[in-house]
Amino acid sequence: FADVATVFSKEQYKSRVVKRPYACPGCPVGCKQVVEIKDGKYAGLNYKVAALGSQMGYHNLSGVENWDEVVKCVEIENKYGLDSNSLASVVGFAIELYKRGVINKGDTEGSELNWGSETTRLLIEKIVRREGIGDVLAEGVRAAALKFGPEAAPYAGHVKGLELALGLRGRLSTENFGELTNPRGGHLERSPSLTFIPRKPTAFPPFCTGIGVSQDRIEKICDGPEGFNVSRLTRWVEDYNTVLASMGMCHRTPVTQHFNLQTITDLYRATTGIEISPAELRQAGERIWNLQRAFNQREGADRKDDMPPCRALNEPIRIGDKEFPGIGEERASRLLDEYYEERGWNIKNGRLTREKLEELGLTEVAADLGC
Repeated sequence: FADVATVFSKEQYKSRVVKRPYACPGCPVGCKQVVEIKDGKYAGLNYKVAALGSQMGYHNLSGVENWDEVVKCVEIENKYGLDSNSLASVVGFAIELYKRGVINKGDTEGSELNWGSETTRLLIEKIVRREGIGDVLAEGVRAAALKFGPEAAPYAGHVKGLELALGLRGRLSTENFGELTNPRGGHLERSPSLTFIPRKPTAFPPFCTGIGVSQDRIEKICDGPEGFNVSRLTRWVEDYNTVLASMGMCHRTPVTQHFNLQTITDLYRATTGIEISPAELRQAGERIWNLQRAFNQREGADRKDDMPPCRALNEPIRIGDKEFPGIGEERASRLLDEYYEERGWNIKNGRLTREKLEELGLTEVAADLGC
């Protein structure tokens, strides 16, 4: 693979790719970009995009070589309406299976699958047209692994069928831990918080107060070498971000750090004319989260579906000169225990309890689930 630190440096990003930032209407942050390739085979290619830096990380999963090729791949994916993370994950999955001999040219219609942009673009076209191996890969890594056989399963990185956006080896934040607990699967859209980058431990008590953490829980949540317990804090972050999402508010940290639960409650009252307390609004987010969990539980999901994929549990990963171990089954289980306890769910199986559902006014759901 390319030397990520050199080829994808911030200097290359600024000088070669980004023309200027742009923002959603009224936003002071401007976290999106207008990208433009100035020379080379894609000279003149330009468009607007969000989170190109993250999409670079995703495309490392399929070995895309440099910024120019990332920009081209993302352009094609956007035109086809493809999710860059899932696309790069399933392409990388197919390439690795080919390199390991799990699949061969008989599965790829004679194509050789190599790391890099050429194979990535080839498989994009096959996937969107559902041609040959593309018809299998279009269903995602979990379904593809079932099609390719048991030897493929250990290389299928997903949670609840959705490919992970972040890794679990190394430092844990609410963002990557939240990929395990999100009802949608490996998705972090409800778990962004101050934990994404290291901060002083003193930052977390006021943050917790601001998002509505009960005062009797703050000491236990603001515990740990970095100033927080990741599994317990994730529960409160999910509830708060669910409120933001329900109100149509951005939950990117550069924006949300300027709000708190009281502020968004005031905005809700001013917009709707409905009198509601901050605690009631936060509980509405919790109710939504538990209802989403109930849909999954009704279909048979439980604790096993919140566990990390095999490789994240057991296999180290090397980045540069550093090696990060797998999270390990014992640690993952302990973190889930703490998360379920914080949520008031059954610690043994991760299922909703009647007590919690009744507390949230979801008595009929409790009856439907047989709690």
